[in-house]
Amino acid sequence: MATTLESMIKKLNKYQKEQLYAILQSELEPSRVSVQLTGEVRETNFQEGLSCVHCESKSVVRFGKYKGRQRYRCKTCQRTYMDFTNTPFERTRYPEKWPIFIKCMFRGMSLRKSAQEVGISWVCPILLAAQAINCSPSGFN
Repeated sequence: MATTLESMIKKLNKYQKEQLYAILQSELEPSRVSVQLTGEVRETNFQEGLSCVHCESKSVVRFGKYKGRQRYRCKTCQRTYMDFTNTPFERTRYPEKWPIFIKCMFRGMSLRKSAQEVGISWVCPILLAAQAINCSPSGFN
């Protein structure tokens, strides 16, 4: 069976091999990418220590987890938030797919082809870009 699979892979063109690679990468390593992305967001947002994203108070405690993601609660304003709150990845269902999507875009693929390769709707990247502009302090001016 391995030789059959190898022969099938050898018959693929470069684009098809890249597609196969992206699919295998997203299937085999989604949790690693998600953990790495969450760590980078956490490092950027909380480089000066934990602070509330709503009122900027330093009196914040961990408040359990939701779908494997850490939640926090501010003792001052009593609001809860997560690592991706006030980032372009807020309310994103599959944050682990975005690094793969961005790689496709850097390779010069269109929005539709990139989204198709990653396995997301073509509308999702447009919504992410709009959200990134809204979360940016400068609004990408």
